[in-house]
Amino acid sequence: MEYLVTFTDGSMKVMLWEELFSILQFGDGEI
Repeated sequence: MEYLVTFTDGSMKVMLWEELFSILQFGDGEI
């Protein structure tokens, strides 16, 4: 979550990044 701070272009971008990360983690090897 370090690049998240580097991408301080907007709250929306951070939210999108968080959502993308969540989906990636879910489809990475959770189930």
